[in-house]
Amino acid sequence: MTSPLPNRRIDQVFFGFSQQGGEQRVLADSFDGPDEHLRWQHRLQAHIRLQPLADADLPRRALSYFSFADGKAALLNRVDAGVSAGRNNAHALIGPSELLTPRTALGLSFWTGWQVHEPVAPLEPIHTGLGNTLKQAENHFYPAAVKNIDTLKPILAGLLTDPNVPISVIGCPEDIKLVMIWALLEIDECARTGLPNRSFSTYEDRHDAGVERAPHLMFLPVRPYTTGNVPRTIVDLAYPLAAGPAADTAAQLCRQLVERSFAPLAPAQAARPKAVLTETRPAPPQRYEARSGIPAPSPEQQLVAALRNAPTVRAFDQVLEALEQHPAERRHLVRAALDAAALDAAAFQVEVTFREELLTRLLTAAYGPRLEDLGDPQAEKHAVEVAGRANSEQLALLLGGMKATAGGPIRAAAFQRWAADGRAGRREPVAGILRRLRARRRDRYLPVAAVIAVLAVLGTAFLGGVLLGRSDGTAGNRPAAAPSTTRPASEPPESGPAGGRPRSGYATFDGVKPDDVAVIAFTRTAGGLQLQGLCVLAWDTTWFCPGRGDLPPDLTATLVAYAVPKEQVAEALTAPLPAAPNGWSAEHQVQ
Repeated sequence: MTSPLPNRRIDQVFFGFSQQGGEQRVLADSFDGPDEHLRWQHRLQAHIRLQPLADADLPRRALSYFSFADGKAALLNRVDAGVSAGRNNAHALIGPSELLTPRTALGLSFWTGWQVHEPVAPLEPIHTGLGNTLKQAENHFYPAAVKNIDTLKPILAGLLTDPNVPISVIGCPEDIKLVMIWALLEIDECARTGLPNRSFSTYEDRHDAGVERAPHLMFLPVRPYTTGNVPRTIVDLAYPLAAGPAADTAAQLCRQLVERSFAPLAPAQAARPKAVLTETRPAPPQRYEARSGIPAPSPEQQLVAALRNAPTVRAFDQVLEALEQHPAERRHLVRAALDAAALDAAAFQVEVTFREELLTRLLTAAYGPRLEDLGDPQAEKHAVEVAGRANSEQLALLLGGMKATAGGPIRAAAFQRWAADGRAGRREPVAGILRRLRARRRDRYLPVAAVIAVLAVLGTAFLGGVLLGRSDGTAGNRPAAAPSTTRPASEPPESGPAGGRPRSGYATFDGVKPDDVAVIAFTRTAGGLQLQGLCVLAWDTTWFCPGRGDLPPDLTATLVAYAVPKEQVAEALTAPLPAAPNGWSAEHQVQ
C-alpha cells in the first residue's frame, strides 16, 4: 500500500499551559520527528497567547495564518479556554504553503476538528483533500462581504496606501474579521493590487516593531499604547474614510467585488511609495491614520499601558524601572496616567499573575524543568522539607500540587501541614475568614487567585489560604493563613482523608455567571449539609470542588455543590445547614 505523499500531509499541534514546566508549550502533536514540535514551538511561541487589552473583551477564538521561507505554513486557532487569560489553549495546523494557502486557511475556519481542550487521544496527521473548504468559504464570505462593503472600503484604502507596508485595523466587529480578510484576498487575486504578504491574524494585543513575525494584516480591538515604533499603516474604523486617491480606488474595487467583475489596476493606481509609517514620528501627508484626528498618547500613558499589559515579570520590571527613573518634574503626569484603576491592575499582576510565575520559576531553579530532579532521593527529601516546613504557604501549596509530586511523600507532607491541628499561624476562625471575604471589594480577585488552588488538589484548607489570605494593607508581604471550617462539638477533629470519604471532583453549572454567584461544595448526609469549601472555575462551565473527607468514617455522605447568590455566601460558610435555602441552585453531584 502506498503511503500518502509528504507534500499532501498536514500536521497538528496543540499548545497549552504546562503546570509542570510553568510555561506555554506543545502538549500534543502528530509529527514523526522527535524534535519537530520544538521547532514549531519556537516559531509560534510569540503568537499562541490570547492576551487581554484594557477596555476590550477577549474573543472566544482567534485565527492566525503564517507562511515561512522554508515553504511551510501554519494556521493557528487560539481559544479563550485554558488555565487563565494569557495561558490559553491553541491548536495549529501545519503543512506545505502550496497546500495550506491563505484561502484554504479561511475555509478551515469552518473545520469541525478544532480542539478546545487538551486532546485525550493522540493527534494524527491530515491527508484528506481540502478543496471543499475553498467552496465553503466562498459561499459564506461573499454575501457577508457585500453586506459589509462600507466596512471594507477604509480597510482596503489603508492597504492601497502602500501594499508593502503591514496594516493594523482597529475596532472591526468580531464576526466579520474573516469576511474582511477574504474580501481583501479576493480583490488582490482578481485585481492584482500587489499584496506581497498574506499572513493575517484576527486578534492581536500589540503591533509595535518588537512583535516577532508579526502578520501583515492584523486586527486589534482597541488602539494599544506602546513605547515602541509601529511601522504599520493604521486604520481606525471609528473614524470616517478620508477623501483621496486611495479612497477612490477602494470604492472602485469594492464595486467590482460586488459585481464579481474585476479589471487590473492601472500602474498609477497600483504603484505606491514604500515609506515606513510609524506612530512615534510625524506622519507623511498620505498616511491614513494621520487624517483620522486621533491624538498620540503621552509618554507617561504609553509607559503605564505597557505596565498594565506586560506579559512577563521581566517586561513588567523593565517598564517599572523606566517609571521609577522618570523625571521628577513629570511625575505628576505619571500619577495622572497611573490612576486608581491602572494602579490596581498593576498590583493585581504582582499579587496574582506574577506571583505564580515567580514561584514556578523558583521551583524550576531548585528541581529542574518539570521537577525532573525529584527522582533523586536527596532532592525529594529536600522537597518534603519545603512542603512541610517552609514559611511560604503558596510555595508549599504549588509544590504539593504539581503533577510530578502526585501520590508521593511531598504531597503528603503538604497535606499534613494544613491538616494537623495546633500549628501556630496555620489556622484561622471562620469568622475571620468571613471578615476578609466581605472586605474584598473586587470580586475578580477571587477566581483568578484560585488558579493556584486548582493546581493543587489538596482540599479546601489550601484553597482558603490562597483565596482569602491577603488582607488589606498586607497583600503580598506575608503568607496567607489557611482557614478551617467550624464543626459541631460532637464531631471529632480532622484526621485527613478516610477510606470511602468524598473526594475532590468536578461539577458543571450551565448558565451560571461567576460574577453573580459562588459555587460551594458540601457533603450531604442524613443530617443535612456539611460545608466542604468554595469551588473554583476550572474551565468553561465546569468547577473544581474540594472534598476533604473530614466526617466520621461510619457516616455515609455524598459530595454535592450549589451555586449560591453572593449575598447568601456568608450564611453558607458559617454553619452546617439542614437543607439548601431558597435562592440556591439545584443540587449538582460532584464527580
